[in-house]
Amino acid sequence: MPRQRLSSFAALWLFSAGALAVPAGGVDERLMSACAARVDARMDSMGPEELDYLRRLEFGLRMAMAPFAAGESLSDHDLEEASEQLDLARRQLASACGVPLHTAGR
Repeated sequence: MPRQRLSSFAALWLFSAGALAVPAGGVDERLMSACAARVDARMDSMGPEELDYLRRLEFGLRMAMAPFAAGESLSDHDLEEASEQLDLARRQLASACGVPLHTAGR
């Protein structure tokens, strides 16, 4: 089966969808931007499965950002749980893209 190739635009789109719901500080926007740049650089050596995996991780990060972006009032327990989920999503995406979290401002 021939290897599918995503354009640079598609790679940027893959990670830019969450840029509108970024918590204060833009940490997640910088992480997704760094990942998009890394994906663009490695595009020729990536298969569709790897690109889909990265897309799912990016979606997971956006979902983890949702409680913060919605401005919901969270209990201390819910806030702690949501923060842990957000940190995990950030670590997973950064690891899969090969981008250190400090690149994203963490």
